[in-house]
Amino acid sequence: MSEGLLLVAQHTWQVLLASSGWILLGLMLAGLMEELIPRRWIERHLAGESFAATIKAALIGAPLPLCSCSVLPAAAALRRTGAGRGPTAAFLVSTPETGVDSISTTYALFDPITTLLRPLAAVLSAMGTGLLVSKYGSPAPAMAQQEPAMDATTCCADEATEHCVEKKPEDSHAPLFQRSLRKALGPLSADLALWLSVGLVLAGLAGALLPDNLLGGNTSLVAQYGLALIAGVPVYVCATASTPLAAALVAKGMDPGAALVFLLAGPATNLATLAVVRGLLGMRATFLYLGSITGGAVLAGLTLGWLHERLGSTPLETVREHLHGEAGSAQPIFATALVLLLGYHLVRRLRPSSHAH
Repeated sequence: MSEGLLLVAQHTWQVLLASSGWILLGLMLAGLMEELIPRRWIERHLAGESFAATIKAALIGAPLPLCSCSVLPAAAALRRTGAGRGPTAAFLVSTPETGVDSISTTYALFDPITTLLRPLAAVLSAMGTGLLVSKYGSPAPAMAQQEPAMDATTCCADEATEHCVEKKPEDSHAPLFQRSLRKALGPLSADLALWLSVGLVLAGLAGALLPDNLLGGNTSLVAQYGLALIAGVPVYVCATASTPLAAALVAKGMDPGAALVFLLAGPATNLATLAVVRGLLGMRATFLYLGSITGGAVLAGLTLGWLHERLGSTPLETVREHLHGEAGSAQPIFATALVLLLGYHLVRRLRPSSHAH
């Protein structure tokens, strides 16, 4: 038992060594974007039901550091401030499917082709979904109009209380780097803390317990894609947190295209999201939303496989090299810093419940 736990810890640490520096860099860039892109500007550009607004929604949402959970209140606020069905659907797809933090983590664990195709596929899928919902979706439920209220940090019901407080007035007078760092180490990393920790541990479990070539020649590509959709669609999957798990599965023989299907379909299609889409956009739009995302994810996975074959790349070897290669001198420092940061936020999440007893 102790040997098994030690093996899991070793594999988890290997994933941390490979990814922690890029995760921290992604958080810093995400914090910078949070400060540079005003929420009211986003609301103004996504108003209406036009083709241009839908395209803008997909492009604006792609780099934003909102996870699968916190994007839901943001989308609801957009609808209440006049965003159309198409732009809202596009925003709901591109925002959780990709972001600067998930792109940096993908680069750390996968190859450059996957790193480029993942955000591109997310944006194109978001555009297609938004246009389909705008053209063919039934009239959405009426939303009560209200003044824009997205300048405050959005949060989910189970998030730490620090997410639900508005910016302090003095924050706006601090230097940009200081505000970005505070956002990166505070609410943005707190958003990721639980699910990134779970993803890292699951990646360690997969690396330690699953046999090599588990999903290799004995499992058809159709079956792998189907398993990726079954695993990704109904459950909560965070784009950044799911990346280490996907990399660990690829290292065990999973087709990289199937891994991309999981990474694209999961963040935008969990049951909570589908329920919100039903309330915001209507039932027909929900079916269009789900069908467009799954279809786009499968097409992206097939495209990735074709590109790897055409370019003669070896994604399996690349992922294994990233996960098991020799660590640089700075990687243990980054890994330790990330562990401490995640541990801090996990303890803060538990603190309110401990006071309640």
